[in-house]
Amino acid sequence: MPDPIPHPGSAYPVDETRTGIAIGYRNPAYIADLVLPRVPVGLRTYRYTSYPLAESYTLPDTTIGRRSDPTTVHLSATEMAGMVADYGLQDLIPDDDIRNIPPGVSDPRDRSVMTLTDLLTIGREKRVADLVLNADTYADASKVTLSGNDQWSSGHASSDPVEDILNAIDAMIVAPTHLVMGSSVWLKLRSHKKIARAVNATSGDVAIAARRAIADLFELEDIVVGQSRINTAAQGQPPSLDRIWGKSALLYRRSPAPDPMGPPQLGVTASYRGLEVYTRFEGARGARGLHRIRVVDSCEEQILAPAAGYLIRNAVA
Repeated sequence: MPDPIPHPGSAYPVDETRTGIAIGYRNPAYIADLVLPRVPVGLRTYRYTSYPLAESYTLPDTTIGRRSDPTTVHLSATEMAGMVADYGLQDLIPDDDIRNIPPGVSDPRDRSVMTLTDLLTIGREKRVADLVLNADTYADASKVTLSGNDQWSSGHASSDPVEDILNAIDAMIVAPTHLVMGSSVWLKLRSHKKIARAVNATSGDVAIAARRAIADLFELEDIVVGQSRINTAAQGQPPSLDRIWGKSALLYRRSPAPDPMGPPQLGVTASYRGLEVYTRFEGARGARGLHRIRVVDSCEEQILAPAAGYLIRNAVA
């Protein structure tokens, strides 16, 4: 394997081979990139444009008198500034651990890269979930809180996810493309009698609806389900694994890339340089030196148009 190529101005050379491992390693439980997709930026600081909502929906006088000028429309926009933050983790591996790998066992450096990448991804998953499921992100017209018998897990006759989702779609200023929720919400939604009845045209007593069928029911591109968990116990205590995506559901619009001329989308992630792996051998440390492995991700999650989302809080108990 060729020696890593040093990065200008850095004491850590970029390890091209293990950067490929980091980029290629994906746990299907993580959905952050499906909610706030990554958009490359060329600098750590970047700028984006925010357009006033009212300008696109306020109708000016369009009539023209025989000798008058058309109505002049004054368009405006606000240039916003953003800056990526650095997220990273590192591992130290004694050289003896690498030289004494048993037959059939993978290189501990590769395992280290995958584990560090996974931990970084958990952190990003938590940031995105906290941001998009935060009720303060949305105006009152773009959120509802369910409680008691109205929650999808209640089994009560007044619980109606079909009506809840259709009302949310109707309240949005743009048509949503996706519905995101955690797996605990998804299990209750897909087995709800009224969902099964609407999808399968049955009594809905025992039916379970497929994801594609529910997406088609609400004319959505897809339903995104987060399965990831995070340990919330204090260090040294028995693990307590909580679901990152919680008990709420979110309708949102997502586009492949930001388009100022197209419908607004909920948000994106500004990504600088992408995920990178840096390695360095340090001969002065340990008995025979050690290998330092560092994985870095520089990004910022950004809400662009809160009105392109609708939050159903506490969908299940």
